[in-house]
Amino acid sequence: NWYAQTPDDFVFAVKGGRFITHMKKLNDVSTPLANFFASGVLALAGVHKADMVDFDLGERFDLVFCLIDSLAHVLELDRLIAHLACVRRHLAPGGAYVVETLHPADGFRPGTRSDTEWTVEQPDVTARVRWGRGEPLDPLTQVTRELVTIDVHAPWGERRVEEVLAQRFWTRDELRAAARLAGLTVATQYGDFAGTALDAPQAWRMISVLRVAP
Repeated sequence: NWYAQTPDDFVFAVKGGRFITHMKKLNDVSTPLANFFASGVLALAGVHKADMVDFDLGERFDLVFCLIDSLAHVLELDRLIAHLACVRRHLAPGGAYVVETLHPADGFRPGTRSDTEWTVEQPDVTARVRWGRGEPLDPLTQVTRELVTIDVHAPWGERRVEEVLAQRFWTRDELRAAARLAGLTVATQYGDFAGTALDAPQAWRMISVLRVAP
């Protein structure tokens, strides 16, 4: 609701990837930041209010991103296929859709590859984030209801923000099958944005590159 209630001239902030904020913990991030800005965030022409599974931006794009496991907010297979079909209609010839999701190991054992707790420190302000408490994965729906807690410590006092988020774990094969049904194909998959193999020990995310099926 907060998004729908914002005025047209509201200024939004863009969150960087988790690699910058809690894997690197804002240390030695010159190259990751350069990659982040090169992705096109400074060229955003506006904000479109729409559903992830039903939107029309009126133009096509060479490169589309879905970062920070945002695909987990699509909870049902039919809606995932609808989302991917919408993306396909927005891809220019030769375009690509890059999706960042949980590493398959994290889907069944949270915290196996990526942190579930991290701290961000700035002058006079500290924010400690805890993403989930090891909530069980429903074996039928593959949905978890994660309790997300943010504890902020600042000169003006302390504040805790909590919210329960429903998230769907999409496996590698489910994403590939849904892509085919939506007219896309998974061209390749990596274990991070540096091109690490998905099955490498140091892989901590699943980065999928989707293109329009021939």
